[in-house]
Amino acid sequence: MRWNVNDPENVSEVIGLVYDSALEKEPWSRFMAYVVDAFPGFVGGIQTYENENIFGRYAHVGFDDFQLRFFRKLASDDGRLLEQADENRANRRLVHRRAQGRNTVVLQSRDLLTEEEFRSGGTYRLYCRPIGLGHWTTLRFAKNGSRAAVMIFMENERDPVEKDSDGLASALQFLSPHIVRAARFARALAIARDAAETCSGFMDAIALPTLITDGAARLQFANNAGQKMLDRGFIFRAGMERLSLTCESSRDIFLGCLRETMADQTPRGLRVETSGDPVSLCLVPFRAAMRSDFAVDQDVFEDRPLLAIFVGANENAGINKEMIQDVFDLSAREAEIRPVACRRANTTRNRHRVA
Repeated sequence: MRWNVNDPENVSEVIGLVYDSALEKEPWSRFMAYVVDAFPGFVGGIQTYENENIFGRYAHVGFDDFQLRFFRKLASDDGRLLEQADENRANRRLVHRRAQGRNTVVLQSRDLLTEEEFRSGGTYRLYCRPIGLGHWTTLRFAKNGSRAAVMIFMENERDPVEKDSDGLASALQFLSPHIVRAARFARALAIARDAAETCSGFMDAIALPTLITDGAARLQFANNAGQKMLDRGFIFRAGMERLSLTCESSRDIFLGCLRETMADQTPRGLRVETSGDPVSLCLVPFRAAMRSDFAVDQDVFEDRPLLAIFVGANENAGINKEMIQDVFDLSAREAEIRPVACRRANTTRNRHRVA
């Protein structure tokens, strides 16, 4: 299947391949194979970085046996790169510095380095020339702070076919929004799966409504009581993008608490007014293991912190009946009766203490 941007049917088929490939058992391998087939003379792979340092190489496509053996000697069995030469680090720093000013996810070595800089650089001399690889084109499809993952396509200089590097870059630029979106979608599904497998058991054992979000208030998981609270629109609304409080006067304060808790990883509390008794929110840093089958996601996102939000009663106020409904799965009438019973029990205990 060739790439033809002027053929809507071809473009639609390739975009479909992008989303299918992001979700397959070995993510991106089919799409990488398609690119190598559509643009002869290239080999492809996926690399992960932290700043200018490469620390993982995966999904090699189009390499011959000699080239694969060479790369495998540079990495451990799980794909993590072993110690790199100082000359390579210096070359990567130069590329990283020049790439910082480019507002694009697609980069080419010819745009960042002169021919002399590329051929004399440590990366080419130590790792590319020995196995016949030359100039490269990359597409960054995932980023988390200083960490990133890219698809990299390198010219196979042992293959005499004419290489269309500009056509490759143009195709990747056209497809980049779909590739980035597909990567996010696949990652969201992986997080949801992990949450369902690892969080639901102990989270549902917590009686209080509990929500797990990221730093942008995007909901990742809710226990049973928390889901009931969201379904009824009590305290929180779960929009397409992020959680928001139903109490307008507290929305900005809540987002501020969220940002501060993420920044210093210190628990915080917040009192929220409702139509009935006020409730208290407790925001606590929460770190779940990233168990994605895809090593790239582990490289880039395994340290991604989350927040647990617990919804409870205020010590100096009554017990909110809407929260009672969600916690104990009661009717509105039953929820009205239970706080009265609780207050009577507390009054009796206090009298015994005084006596």
